[in-house]
Amino acid sequence: MFMERIIMIEGMHCKSCKTLIESEVSEVDYVDSIIVSLEDANARVTIKEDRIEEIADIINELGFSAKVQT
Repeated sequence: MFMERIIMIEGMHCKSCKTLIESEVSEVDYVDSIIVSLEDANARVTIKEDRIEEIADIINELGFSAKVQT
């Protein structure tokens, strides 16, 4: 079963930031899809397992500030 979660992201400035996050997170085996919005400063992540905090950690490791929306 898939679930969609939202991660708020601070520190994105351009399309390269968006592309970097989408590229890195989409490589995770339990991620079905990710769509990053520069305008809304968030990412919509569809995942198979509720390990969304791990996805936020990956984004943080890329140099951004990511927080799971509750």
